Amino acid sequence: MRQYEKTGLRQKYSTITLKTALCRVQRGEISQREAERQYKIPRRTLREHIADPNLKYGSGRATDLSHAEEELLVTAIIAAGEYACPMEKSDILDITEEYVASLAKKTRFKNNRPGDDWFYGFTRCWMTELAPRKPEVLTISRATSCNEFVISKFFDILEQKVDELGIRDSPAQIINLDETGFVTDPKCKRVFVKKGKRNPSVVIPGSGKERYTVLGCVAANGKVFPPYILYKAKNLYDSWCVGGPYGAGYSTTDSGWMEGTTLASRFEKRFLYHVRHIKKSILVMFDGHSSHITVDLITTAKAHDVHLLCMPPHCSHVLQPLDVGV
Repeated sequence: MRQYEKTGLRQKYSTITLKTALCRVQRGEISQREAERQYKIPRRTLREHIADPNLKYGSGRATDLSHAEEELLVTAIIAAGEYACPMEKSDILDITEEYVASLAKKTRFKNNRPGDDWFYGFTRCWMTELAPRKPEVLTISRATSCNEFVISKFFDILEQKVDELGIRDSPAQIINLDETGFVTDPKCKRVFVKKGKRNPSVVIPGSGKERYTVLGCVAANGKVFPPYILYKAKNLYDSWCVGGPYGAGYSTTDSGWMEGTTLASRFEKRFLYHVRHIKKSILVMFDGHSSHITVDLITTAKAHDVHLLCMPPHCSHVLQPLDVGV
């Protein structure tokens, strides 16, 4: 891990001294120049605190994320580990990038994505809460994909979670989310027609766009919830929503796939509405791809007593209920 040493001379002052100087400047008792001379506080620091009353007190440069924001990020990282979807360095940077974008605050991060220095500083600051470990199940699944060991470990976690929540005999409280993509671009295939016929036509479903995604949602008692349909487009047109399943939701993304922010929005606005009458706690199983995990998703789920469980990678063809059981 990188180690940094402070170089050069730095003025030191207490929080009380800074607040006193700011108070006198704001009351007009002394100028910023006089406050700098009397209290040994740089005028730039005084100006920054006057411009932003919520700025961090104390010497040194303010952090890009406040303590409360970093604490929420740590909570999300810990929760992801409990959901059997532990985060690597790249996953933490991904979730932080999404989180910073959702905050719409100005930071020194390039395109809202923090760098290595921030990561090392962040993990060092929160070393009492976060610790690097080699994830046994994840490592083995990457090496040998889906095998008996990985599947057995997953069912151990699932059984523990079901018993912990007390829902073994409550199938309505066990729900599976799964997305599937449909390609509607006929250019990707060849068809056979009478020799000499040019430009054959083909009837295709949906909007005629290259790709769309359907997010299915089914409870273990057989209840089917309205699907959520995503088109690959910038704008959603009314004609694309005509004739669909009753209660279905519609949206668009640049890729046509379910992204983290889209899943979090759908979860809060539609999923929680559809399960509002179901007894809590609720267990939701879904593909644990890192792009599905966001700070908003985790905090919203925890606030509504909804518990997430990520399925191990490369195993959805045998473990995903909506792939093999419906």
